[in-house]
Amino acid sequence: ITGDTGAGKTSIFNAITYALFGEMSGTREGTSMRSDFAPPSLVTEVRLRFEHGGLIYDLTRRPKQLLPKQRGEGMTEKAADATLAYSDVSLTGDRAVTNRITEILGIKFDQWEQIVMIAQGQFGKILTASSEERKGILRLLFKTQSLSDFQEAVSKREKEYADNLKGFGKSVSDAMASANFVKGSKEEAEFKRYLGNESYIEEAIALLEDVLEVDGTLESELRSKRSSLSDEKESIAKRKVASQEISENIKGLEAANERLESLMDRKEEMDGKKEDATSIRNVLTKLKSPFDSKNGVEGRITNLESEIDECARSLEDSVKELESATLEKDQAESRQDELDSLKAKAVRLNDMKARYQEINDIERRLSEIDSRLKDLDQSLDDANKDLASVKEEKDACRQYLNKNENEGQNLERLRASKKELERKVGVLTSLKGTLDQYAVESERLEALASEVDAAKTDYATSVESETDARRLFMLSQAGILAMDLVDGEPCKVCGSIHHPEKAKPHPDAPSEATLKKLEKASQKNLGILNDRMAEYSKQEGRVKEMFNGSVQTLGTLVEADVDTIDDILSVTEGLSLTYSSEMSKLNADISASESIVVEVERIRKLLNEVLDGKETSITARIADYNQERSALHGENVTKEKQLANLRNSLEFETLDALVQELSELNLMIMAIEDQIKDAKSYYDEVTNIVISNRSKLEEQNKQLNDLKIELVRLDMEFNEGLQELNIDNVVFGSYLERADELEALEDEIKQYDSAIQSESALIENLKGRVEGKELEDIEALDTEYARITEEIEVLDGSIGEVTSRKVANGLCLKKLQKCQKDMDDHLREYNLFKPIAEAALGKGSDKRDFETYVQSKYFENVLVFANKRLSIMSNGRYELKLRGHAINQRSKYGLDLDVLDSYTGKLRPASSLSGGETFKASLSLALGLSDVIQSMSGGIRVDTLFIDEGFGTLDAESMSSAMKVLDQLTTDGTRLVGIISQVADL
Repeated sequence: ITGDTGAGKTSIFNAITYALFGEMSGTREGTSMRSDFAPPSLVTEVRLRFEHGGLIYDLTRRPKQLLPKQRGEGMTEKAADATLAYSDVSLTGDRAVTNRITEILGIKFDQWEQIVMIAQGQFGKILTASSEERKGILRLLFKTQSLSDFQEAVSKREKEYADNLKGFGKSVSDAMASANFVKGSKEEAEFKRYLGNESYIEEAIALLEDVLEVDGTLESELRSKRSSLSDEKESIAKRKVASQEISENIKGLEAANERLESLMDRKEEMDGKKEDATSIRNVLTKLKSPFDSKNGVEGRITNLESEIDECARSLEDSVKELESATLEKDQAESRQDELDSLKAKAVRLNDMKARYQEINDIERRLSEIDSRLKDLDQSLDDANKDLASVKEEKDACRQYLNKNENEGQNLERLRASKKELERKVGVLTSLKGTLDQYAVESERLEALASEVDAAKTDYATSVESETDARRLFMLSQAGILAMDLVDGEPCKVCGSIHHPEKAKPHPDAPSEATLKKLEKASQKNLGILNDRMAEYSKQEGRVKEMFNGSVQTLGTLVEADVDTIDDILSVTEGLSLTYSSEMSKLNADISASESIVVEVERIRKLLNEVLDGKETSITARIADYNQERSALHGENVTKEKQLANLRNSLEFETLDALVQELSELNLMIMAIEDQIKDAKSYYDEVTNIVISNRSKLEEQNKQLNDLKIELVRLDMEFNEGLQELNIDNVVFGSYLERADELEALEDEIKQYDSAIQSESALIENLKGRVEGKELEDIEALDTEYARITEEIEVLDGSIGEVTSRKVANGLCLKKLQKCQKDMDDHLREYNLFKPIAEAALGKGSDKRDFETYVQSKYFENVLVFANKRLSIMSNGRYELKLRGHAINQRSKYGLDLDVLDSYTGKLRPASSLSGGETFKASLSLALGLSDVIQSMSGGIRVDTLFIDEGFGTLDAESMSSAMKVLDQLTTDGTRLVGIISQVADL
C-alpha cells in the first residue's frame, strides 16, 4: 500500500489491530478511531473477517463514542463493545472478545506489535528493548511464566531461610540470657564468654550439663538434712501441743465445777416456774383459738349489716333514676324520622358543592392556558432567531474548512520533509564524529609507526648483544674444559692426546644465566615488534575503512567528487550551512501549518459536535412549541363549554350561600344524633346500676345468715372448753392477759435445763482427758523449737537458690538443645537448597537466572534465523549476538543484544545501529521470531507480517536486499506480507 502522506494508509493497519485487540498501533488511541466526518447520530464500528487455523472469524468492534441522547438534549457516552462469531461460537463484550482473540492467536497486543504488526516508530523496540523488557516479551511467546513463578518461589524460600537463621541467633541469645550461676563463680565467668554468640552453643550446653549435675548432688544433700530437722521439729511441736492441751483441760474442769454448783442453787425456783408455765400453756391451747374465732365472726357480722343497709338505699335511688331515663330515651327516639330527612338533604347539597369546585378548577386552567400561549409565542420567536444565527455560523465554518481542507496533508508533507532533513542532519553529525575520530586514529597510526621503528631498533640491539655474549660464552666453555686436560690422555672434544696450546677462559665471558636472560630479552623484543607491526597493520586498515565509510556516508547525502579527508570536511561544512537554513524555513512553515490544522480541528469539532447538535435541538424545540400551542387552543374551547353547562345546573347563586345552608343543616343533624345517643347511653348505664345493686344485696343477705350460724357454733365450742378446764370467763381472762409472758418463761426454763446438762457433760469429758497425763515444761520446748526452725530456714534459702538455678538452667539447656537441633536441621536443609537457589536466581558464577537461561536458548535459535536474513540485507556485514557476559560482577545478563560488525571485527550494542540498520535488524528479528515460534511443537503460528513504513531509511542496495528477503517469504508460501510505504518503487 503506497500513497501520499495523510492519505490514510496506516488507518487500514490501525483498523485491523483495533478490531483484534481494541488498541491502536503506534501512538494513537482507540478513541480516535471514530471518524470526525461521521454524523453525530451514526454509531461507528470496524468489521474484520479473517482466516486463522483453517477457521473463518467475523469480528465487529465499536469504540467508546459520544452520541445524541434519545430523549432530551445533549450527548451521552456509549461504552466500547465487540462481537465475535466463528463455527458455532458467538461471543459479545469488549473485554471477553479481546481475551478470546488472545487465546486464538496466542499473542497479546504488545507481542502483536513486536512480531506481526510493526507500526511507525515501533521497529526498533524489540531490538533496543532492555533485557527485562525482552524477557517479558519472550515469556509469553515461549511460555516461561512457570519458570518465573518457580524463581519467585525459590527467592521467597531463600529469604525465609535467611530470616530463620537470624531468628535462631536471637533464640540462642534469649535462651543463654536465662541461665543462672553462682555469683562470682568460674562457671559464670566462662558462660559470659558465650553470651550473644550462637557459635558457642555446644560449649554452653556442655557447661550447663556439668553445672546441673553438681547442683543436683548439692540439692539432694541439703534436702536430706532438712528432712531430719523437720521430723525433729514436728516431734517437739506435738509435745508442746499435748502439754498445752493438758493445762487447758485442768483449768476448764475447775471452772465447770464452779458453774454447776451455781446452777444447782436455783433448782427450787425453777421448778415453781415450770408448774406455772404448764398451766398457762394448757388453758391457751384449749380456748385461745375458739375465743379469737368467735370475736372475728362477731366483728364481720356488724360490718356486713352496715353494708346491707347502704346497699338497700342505693337500690331504691337507682330504681327512681331508671324511670326518668326511660322517659328521656322514648322522647329522643321519636325524632329519628326528622333526622333521616335532614341527612338526605345534606347529601344532595354536598354533591352540588363539588360542582362549584369543578367551576373553580376550569377557570384556573383557562387562566393557565392563556398565560402559556403567550409564553409559547415569545419562545417561538426566540427559537427562530437562534436557528437563523446557528445556520449563519455553520456556513462560516464550512467556508473556512473548504478553504483549508488540505492543510493536514500539507503539514504531513512538511513534517516528512523535516524528518528527512533531521535524518540527514543526524547522518551528517555522525559523519563529523567519524571524521573527528579519523583524525584521532590517524594520529594513532603515526604514533604506531614510531613505535614500530623503536621496536625494530630495540630488537636489533638485543640480537646483537645476544650474539656477542654467546660467542664469548662458547670461548669461555672451551677454556674451562681445557683446564682438566692431561698430556697422554685424549681430549673429550677432539680426541688428541697432545695439548700444546690449551684454550683459556675469557675474562669477559657471561654466565649461562646471563646468556639465558639475553635470549629472553631478544624473544621479548621480537614479540613486541610483532605486536607493534600487527597493531600498525590493523590501525592502518581501520583508518582506510573509516575514510571509505565516510566517503560512502557522504554519498548518501550529496553527489561529490572527494579524494582526501580535507575534501570531505569542506563538503560537510557546506552541507551544515545548507541544512541549517532549510531547517529554519521548515520549522517556520510547520508552525504556521500546525496553527491552521489546530484551528481546522477546532472548527470541525464546533461544526460536528456543537452547531449540528444546536440546529437539531432548536428545530426540535420549535416543533414541540407548535405542537403544544395547537393542543392548548383545543383544550381552551372544551373548557369554556364545560364551564357554561355547570353554571346552568346550580341552585344557589354563590358557593358561600350553599356552604352556609349546609353548615346549619349539619349542626341540626349533629344535635339530634347527640340527643338520641346520650339518652340511650344514660338509660343503659342506669339499668346496669339497678341490676348490680339487686345482685349485691342478695349476696350480702346470704353472707349475713351464714355468719350468724357460725357464731352460734363457736360460742358453744368455747363454753364447752371452760367447763372441761373447770374455769370461768374471769379466770380465762387472767390467763389470757399472761399469754405474752409465756414464751419468755418457757425460754428461761429451757436454757436452765440445757446449762445443767452441758456443764455435767463437760466435767465428765475433761476428767477423762487429764486422767493419767504428764505436764511438760512448755518454755523449754519453745526454745528448742525456735532453734530448729532457724536452721531449717537457712537450709530452705540454700535449697531455694539451688532449685532456682536448676530450674532456670534446665529450661535454658532444653532451649539451647532445641535451638541446636533446629539449627542443624535448618542448615542441613539450607545447604541442600542453596546451590539450587544460586543456580535458579543467577547468583553463582553464571549471572543468568533460570528463566533467562532457558529464554536465551530459545533466543539463540531466533538469532540463527534472524541472522540469515540480516546477512542478506547487510551484505554479510552484521550479525546479532547475545551478550555473553555481565557489565560488572554485580549485574546480570542473558538477553542483551550486541551486533558484530565484520568491518571492524568488534561487538557493539545493537542500539548503536543507524536508522536504516535498525530497520533491517528489527525486520530480521521479527522474521526470526516467527520462524522459531512456528517451528516449535504446538507453538503459535503467525501467517501474516505487516510492516508500516521504515523503507524510506534504506538506500537502494539495502532496499533491494530487504525486498529479496520479503519476496522469499511470499514465494515459498510461508508468509503473507503487508507493506505500507511512501516509497512507490516497492
